[in-house]
Amino acid sequence: MKAKIENNTLYVEIPLETPHRSASGKTLVIASSRGCKRTDATLEGQSVFIGFNAFVFGTEYGEDNTKVVPRPGRDNRSLHGSDRAKRVF
Repeated sequence: MKAKIENNTLYVEIPLETPHRSASGKTLVIASSRGCKRTDATLEGQSVFIGFNAFVFGTEYGEDNTKVVPRPGRDNRSLHGSDRAKRVF
């Protein structure tokens, strides 16, 4: 992740990931800082920290018609009751 401040604007650059289900299974995560991370950017001598998730509301297949990869170690454990049997990963 790269971050910089120019003209009172914070710019963040992060590579996109292969879409994978979020922990709740409701969205497809396409980029994440995986918690708050210190950046090289500073504001008035203080380090700038960034924490974010970028996601889309999705289905089993992405826009390019490729199958979405389940989040490692999460499969369908976050789904409850009868919804568990209905979800396809």
